[in-house]
Amino acid sequence: MKDSLSYPLSDRKKLLMLGILCLSSILYNIFYLFGDMRNLPALAALWIMGFVVLLLVNGYGFRIIKSSLNGLNELPNFNQWLEMLKNGAKILIVGIVYLIPIMIFTLIFYEYFFIYTVSGILGGTPLSILAYILEAILTTILHGTLFHVLAVKGFPLLVVLIYYVVIIPIYYVAIANLANNGGKLRTAFNLGEILEKTIKIGFKKISIFYLLIILIIYWCELTNIVYLILATLIVVPYLKIFISRFVGLIYIDTIQKEI
Repeated sequence: MKDSLSYPLSDRKKLLMLGILCLSSILYNIFYLFGDMRNLPALAALWIMGFVVLLLVNGYGFRIIKSSLNGLNELPNFNQWLEMLKNGAKILIVGIVYLIPIMIFTLIFYEYFFIYTVSGILGGTPLSILAYILEAILTTILHGTLFHVLAVKGFPLLVVLIYYVVIIPIYYVAIANLANNGGKLRTAFNLGEILEKTIKIGFKKISIFYLLIILIIYWCELTNIVYLILATLIVVPYLKIFISRFVGLIYIDTIQKEI
């Protein structure tokens, strides 16, 4: 945990580079809020660009996991962009496979969270969806409407919450397994092996990971556009690097214990 927290700051230029990529991926959102809604070509172009950049961001996260598995302590370089793009696409496929059951469930029973599930798949950030769900529950508690929400959507909300809590560690171990096996996509779906490694990580480490990540994500929940840009430029890439490093180290630690 200590290593993963300090790792993103080991090379501030690369952290900033990733921040620029993250900021580029949300230009569509900024234009949508403050631009001309009738300019459909510009919106379409920005959305496509944002999607491609998100694949690159996730591909870089994959590269961090892979370099961590290889025992490297420096942030990897931004090069071989096509390889990063391919690896980002693989992470997208892994997210679709592991999250599509809950995406179908929310579409049928709890459409309120459907769009967040889709965004989590595209962005490769299912943790942010879990944080949003917990934030929504906390908001209902603070406003005294929890019992009303539970009465209306109690069972679907519980299913969504449990699914994410269970699937997120499995999802990240699957990506680490993918990185540890030369990017062979089928290795991300060796469910028996992945479940075994996830269980070996242990409840305590997973709980600490959840707590820290959720605290960071809550801190990033800023509405002002200036703070949104700053958070996207600095905090989001820091979080991306931290998660990738942590996943790589925790995975290799599990393998070493097996040996």
